[in-house]
Amino acid sequence: VKPSGAGDTTNPPSNKPSEFKISKVALPLEIAGYLKGKGPMVANTNPNSPKGTPGSPNAPKGSGGNPGVPPATAVEAADALTVAHAFSKAMIDRNFEMARGLVDSKSVSDERVAALMIAIEEGKFSLKDDKPLIVTLARDSITWVLTRLDSGSASSEFGIEMARADGDGDEWKINGLAFNKLLTTLANQAGAGGVAYAPIVEDPRGGDSLVLYFEFDDEKVTSRSNRQLSIVSAILKQDSDRKIRINGHADALGTDDYNAALSEKRTAAVRKALIAFGISPDQIITEGFGESRPRKPNFNPDGTDNPGGRSQNRRAEVYLDF
Repeated sequence: VKPSGAGDTTNPPSNKPSEFKISKVALPLEIAGYLKGKGPMVANTNPNSPKGTPGSPNAPKGSGGNPGVPPATAVEAADALTVAHAFSKAMIDRNFEMARGLVDSKSVSDERVAALMIAIEEGKFSLKDDKPLIVTLARDSITWVLTRLDSGSASSEFGIEMARADGDGDEWKINGLAFNKLLTTLANQAGAGGVAYAPIVEDPRGGDSLVLYFEFDDEKVTSRSNRQLSIVSAILKQDSDRKIRINGHADALGTDDYNAALSEKRTAAVRKALIAFGISPDQIITEGFGESRPRKPNFNPDGTDNPGGRSQNRRAEVYLDF
């Protein structure tokens, strides 16, 4: 929207109040997809989706032959806010393929996209009715958008950083996701307990990994981890060539041999849960590391126990090998 006469040198504006006119209309990507004959693009990866609904194997396919992937022509013609809205909607709808197609894979890992999806699902968040998206920075080649969320009992948000593809093209790509506030909201809701929670951690060797946590001296998959794995399994089901690597870990209480065996049991439990969700055993690679790779100190500098640190070492890290 801009004032009428703006930029018109033949009819200089008068002293009258400016009258605003609509100068551009940007269609949501899902509507653009229909108009271009590519089929619906806002879909979900919920395995219980009715047959023929978007995201199911029988749904119409977008570009690249994948359900829910936006046609390239629609994305190229979309403005930054339209792309940010489509990505945010894909997060809510658990449409991993749609979301993945809108990010710069060199800057945003699949694990990070999946972790954000898991966090939103965990908190049962949806887009706020009032001002769900707020543009905090808008430049010719850079845009920042804040997506506002609400669950009925809590509010939160996550940030989207965007840039034009290759710096000078027309297509907008998401090259950064910030959702620390969302994770803090979830941690506050969970309260104190023996199981840590943060669905994503930085890999010391580079990149990100999804993470599942365990009770002390236990290999059972928690109900929270099971919900996380349901989302991961839905992603894996979209392509049988995709692999998932699971590394098991333990804290430092107990012998080396005991903790090595415990970490193997944890990876086996995660593997069993994924198979129960319908994932082929051939897609799953597991390895146990015992207590050899702690993320946090098991003990304080004075030698006393560090329960908070140990809770973050009782884990299985999940890497999506796409």
